Amino acid sequence: MFNDASYQFRWENLGDIEPGRPNLGNQTHVAVYRLMQFTPREVLVSNFGVEKTKARPFASGKLAGREFRRSDSHTTKPPAQP
Repeated sequence: MFNDASYQFRWENLGDIEPGRPNLGNQTHVAVYRLMQFTPREVLVSNFGVEKTKARPFASGKLAGREFRRSDSHTTKPPAQP
């Protein structure tokens, strides 16, 4: 994925989540997600500066929203809560 400059994200790249994370289940602690948010941010700021880094989440969110809308995921109900 990172070796190919022509890589473009598609919803299908997420794959089947359940077998992809057998030890985490569907209730991963929010700290795991924050870790994956704040550590890349620190690396980006140190490499590109604050202003360029601030623009990246907006561009990523736009891509995520477009792909989410294109997928069928928004039409299915979330799993029932225990």
